[in-house]
Amino acid sequence: MDIGLSAADLEAAGPTAVEVEGRYLVVGQVDAGLFAIEDMCSHAACRFSTDGEIDGGVAICNCHGSEFDLFTGEVLAPPAREAIRVFQVNESSGEVKVRL
Repeated sequence: MDIGLSAADLEAAGPTAVEVEGRYLVVGQVDAGLFAIEDMCSHAACRFSTDGEIDGGVAICNCHGSEFDLFTGEVLAPPAREAIRVFQVNESSGEVKVRL
């Protein structure tokens, strides 16, 4: 699904909240590449787009300090115990596409 942004847009804007087919995601680009994660911490349902930050390859929820790998969704730091959803993302013809 085309999200209406290019990789250059994401590079300039940083991590960006988008809605794709009723799902809220954060999409962005870090040194390791493009990422797309569900915009919801698995611990307390805080949104990364408003209550979090991206640091390198890690999504950090500032509500309680949980950390997640951007590319696997794996929990890197508690209190969260469940992984977050990650989505396949790529660039094609200059446009970023996310597969739900």
